[in-house]
Amino acid sequence: MGCKYCYDYPRELPHELSVGSGVQLVNVKSSNNTTAAQNSGFNRDFVVTGISSAKQFTVGLSTNPGTFSNDTTVRTTSSSIH
Repeated sequence: MGCKYCYDYPRELPHELSVGSGVQLVNVKSSNNTTAAQNSGFNRDFVVTGISSAKQFTVGLSTNPGTFSNDTTVRTTSSSIH
């Protein structure tokens, strides 16, 4: 894949993305970004580098985003993939 850090993003619903699609991740907390600040950790614009399934895709990261730490049992409208 050519990325130093790669991350697979699982989804509840089909994503309808393809390799090369652009995605923007927002409001994702991690051990290196506990406040979910934009342009830090997982919160950036990415290009999809792989498709694992209709509900999972991969992006390449150039820095270590830390460990994902959002509570996935709590839903808000602000935690989403755009």
